[in-house]
Parts: sequence; structure tokens; C-alpha cells
Amino acid sequence: MKDNTLTTLIDQLDLDAPAPTAGLPDIDLYMDQLISLIETQYHAYRRHPDDKLLTKTMVNNYSKNKMLGTVHKKKYNRGQMLMITLIFKLKAIASIDDIKTLFQDFSTEDGAFDPQALLDAFPGLDALQETVNRHFRDQAAQLSDAVKKEPGLASTPCPDSTLLAYALYLQALNYKRLADALIDSNASDGPVLSE
Repeated sequence: MKDNTLTTLIDQLDLDAPAPTAGLPDIDLYMDQLISLIETQYHAYRRHPDDKLLTKTMVNNYSKNKMLGTVHKKKYNRGQMLMITLIFKLKAIASIDDIKTLFQDFSTEDGAFDPQALLDAFPGLDALQETVNRHFRDQAAQLSDAVKKEPGLASTPCPDSTLLAYALYLQALNYKRLADALIDSNASDGPVLSE
């Protein structure tokens, strides 16, 4: 695989899209408006052109799981829109229960989701997303180089792109397993990492 091909593919991921809070309107939205916003803002997340990124059923399920707090007059506020955006981004790799655990710190004492607490914390999370995206670009390039230089793969009939895809899946699996372990540890004993 040529380096410019990898760069092109990474560019198509739209990692430089605005941070989640940047695209949120300052007004509350009805569900159809919210779905339209997600479909428009995150079109690059579609693997296939006809994929649905968010549906009414999904939003209703998140609400039933008490992940959105109280919806007033069928309108979603900025904090709820942000939570839906985060769920949308994470649901491909994390279970709804794990996502709920991940954001449990943004709940009131009675366990209800607190949209304002999430909004208050998110400027730091926006910066974290930028850092993660920058590291991802660097790590993808390094992994691509490592696959090309791996002595045991020199005689394999697989194209470099197949080997790199496999290596990326392995890396994603390792990251997911570590994230799962952190969620499990946080759910049982409190935070693992010191501040």
C-alpha cells in the first residue's frame, strides 16, 4: 500500500470535523431535527451510502435506558444532543451499558443524567478528541511502516492493505479490551488512573 493511499483513506475519515459541541445549535431540537443534524454532521461515519446513523428507535432506546435525562416538550437540549452524539460515536465499539457506565459521572445523586454537567466537562473532552485524532494519524502511519518491514510477512501472498487492515483490527481489539477493563474497574472499585 502506498503511503499516499493511507493518507487519503485517513483524510476520508473526516477526523478534522468540528468537535461535537461546535456543531450543536443553541436551541432545543425535535427528534426529526436532531436526526437530521446527526445525519448531516457525521455523514463521513457511514460505511455505505444508505446506512442510517441514527433513528427514532435508537433515540427512544437511549431515553428508556435513562441516558438522556428528561426530554421537555419533545425537544432535546444541547446536553442531550451532545450525549446522543457521544453515544452515536461510541456504540460501534462499546455496549450501551458500558457507555452508560462511562458517563455515570454526569448524573445527579438520584442517578438521572445531567445534561449540563456533561456540557460543563466537554471543553476538555473536545481537546482530548483532537489529541486522539493526531495520535491516530501518527500511529496508523507507524503501523503501516511496521507491517511493511515485518520480516515474517515478506513472503506472504496478502497485499499490504490486507495485512494493515488485520493489524488495525488487532490494535482496535487491544484498545477495546483495555477500555473494557477500565470501565469494569471503574464500575467496581472507582477510577484506576490517578489524576
